[in-house]
Amino acid sequence: MEEKKKNRSFPISKSTKRPNRKERRKTLRIKQPVVNEVTQKNWLAFFVKKIIGSHFFWLILSIAIGGFLFLDYPRVWVYPDKTLSPNDPFQGPFILKNGGYLPIHDVHYSLSLEKVDFGQGNTLQHAYSGINEIRIPRLAPNRSSSISLNPFIDLLRQSFGIFLPPKSVTSAEICIDLSYRSYLIPYNFADRIRFRAATNSRGEYAWSEFHGQ
Repeated sequence: MEEKKKNRSFPISKSTKRPNRKERRKTLRIKQPVVNEVTQKNWLAFFVKKIIGSHFFWLILSIAIGGFLFLDYPRVWVYPDKTLSPNDPFQGPFILKNGGYLPIHDVHYSLSLEKVDFGQGNTLQHAYSGINEIRIPRLAPNRSSSISLNPFIDLLRQSFGIFLPPKSVTSAEICIDLSYRSYLIPYNFADRIRFRAATNSRGEYAWSEFHGQ
């Protein structure tokens, strides 16, 4: 008697309607985009994980970054012009050149006279700084700009009444403070370049770069 009670099934209510074919299709259409979206997300996550874990991906990325830095990293040179005056080291200009592959922007430079020696113990130390401040908005690749040292002559004459007769300077030291921005790298490059003038074996003035304190 108990087994018959256990096997007894409850009758299905006649008021419950089974979904027809149209309703089943509608339910499937709602579920299908959800399934597709989940499948796409799983596939995308697998693809990204596969790419990031690939040595080839990191090799290509390293080459791309290295190529970008090689092209955009600025190469700025400052050197004395060949047309030096045989009687006055401040008469010859310097050359500022963009030796890189891309333009440089917002170029600033100024001059400082660190030392000038007139011989016989007459030396002028740290005479001027921040002289002849110039801004160049843009300097194209392989282009150059001239840096004049004439302001030193004018200031020596105005401040100290020093007139520079031929060969009166035995040695001199100057600094060129330089700053500029590259084409794409968001960084302000700055440098201080020192030059020393002296007479060579032929009695001619020659500027040479040196690294001082």
